[in-house]
Amino acid sequence: MNRSIILAILALSISTSFAASSNLDMSIKAPKGWRIPTAAELSEPWRLEDPARYAAVRGDFDGNGLIDDAVLVVSTTRMAVGLFVRLSKLKARSAWKKLDEVIIGPDSTLGSLAIAVATPGSYQVYCNPAETQLVSCSEEWSGSIVVRHEALDYWRFGSSSWLFIWDKNSNCFVRVTQGD
Repeated sequence: MNRSIILAILALSISTSFAASSNLDMSIKAPKGWRIPTAAELSEPWRLEDPARYAAVRGDFDGNGLIDDAVLVVSTTRMAVGLFVRLSKLKARSAWKKLDEVIIGPDSTLGSLAIAVATPGSYQVYCNPAETQLVSCSEEWSGSIVVRHEALDYWRFGSSSWLFIWDKNSNCFVRVTQGD
């Protein structure tokens, strides 16, 4: 077999694996102006540890007992990556909501951005009043937060990390910066 056929088969198998393992209905349309990452964009060695390549997750992010979707997507009109979530309601799914957008360089697509499900529990975070009042601060720069249902763990591989937590009082996601 020639090399191009082998590469095509490999790319197809990675793409199929991503779609099947992410448990997301990949036939759905990404938000307007965005697209699902390609297999090539998800091929960094560290992404192989996760069946969905750290680009798609499902969980009950708003605590209503229904499974929601979150995905990293690539802009079709500019050099950007977006983090979107789609919450489930009793009889339907809501529209995609953009939680973050990162401008990227011409030589990268997803770069080192990744998502996973953060399970309920206590997390060390930085105290930043601009981010949220949900954090209980024990020192000027350090605090903790108790997550009562699943949240979005969003990070840059080898660097910063954040939690997106649903705040029932404000009926929206809040972002907190995780500590070490």
